[in-house]
Amino acid sequence: DRHPPKLGGHKMGCSQSKMRVRPIYEPLSDGPTVTRIFTPWGSRVRSAGEPIQIELHQTQDIVMTTALFVIRYNRDLSGATEEIIINGHPVLIPLSAARALRNVFENAAIIHGLTAGWSAWFWMDCISINESDTAETGKQRRMEPYIYTMAKWTLDCTGPIAQIKLGTNVYQSAVVNFGGPVENIIAMGESVDNAHRLTGHIPGKVIWTASH
Repeated sequence: DRHPPKLGGHKMGCSQSKMRVRPIYEPLSDGPTVTRIFTPWGSRVRSAGEPIQIELHQTQDIVMTTALFVIRYNRDLSGATEEIIINGHPVLIPLSAARALRNVFENAAIIHGLTAGWSAWFWMDCISINESDTAETGKQRRMEPYIYTMAKWTLDCTGPIAQIKLGTNVYQSAVVNFGGPVENIIAMGESVDNAHRLTGHIPGKVIWTASH
């Protein structure tokens, strides 16, 4: 959807009791820029034991997607996983990916500020790619660099610093690092204001940072 609805005062998503159970993965339609994107389901404030819930949208052309975020996370070889809910189904994803998702969703104020209130869409490889389909996985992996290029924002959850820096290519507005805590609300607000004024920006310039 090129023009997703603007957010009002309510929380995005729906309650646990109203979740729609749909297939996790449906075959992707043809197209050089088609992939899957997702939105969070339900309340962003969760109890410690409550799984993350997301709604995965099938066969989305990212060129036609407004406010697209891609999420980077640390890869590890431990094999540790965490259960999340995708389209109403329990699914195991890497623990590091689940931690990254939690960091992103817990910093909803920054996401909303960066999008100026537009509903955010997310792409993350371990969720957006049906890795049980070898042909799809190969095609999507080849397209992955393009997805990062076309996304409006990169949410980097790999480092020890929480920061927002200006975009590293002509399409992106900024790279947002949620590797650390976001504590300075005033600085965060200033960084969001700066992020809206990116004409003629210097790629890679850090405009706000908050360390551990």
